[in-house]
Amino acid sequence: MPSTWAVPADARIVGICDAFDAMTSTRPYRRGMPTAQALAIIEENLGNAEDLEPEADIGLISRLVRESARAMLATE
Repeated sequence: MPSTWAVPADARIVGICDAFDAMTSTRPYRRGMPTAQALAIIEENLGNAEDLEPEADIGLISRLVRESARAMLATE
């Protein structure tokens, strides 16, 4: 993907939040997965997208995921 098509960091974060919600929400056809499992899947896949060029973006998003995981798991 050309760098001119790069997805802005804020859009990446919204996409990750949407994926998290989809994984953890109970649907008519399946139960939502545990928070820890969803966060592990997200973190495991960070940096796999073609548009993630700068390492700083991956580091920022990874740190946000880890911090969110700690906060969410503390409230469960």
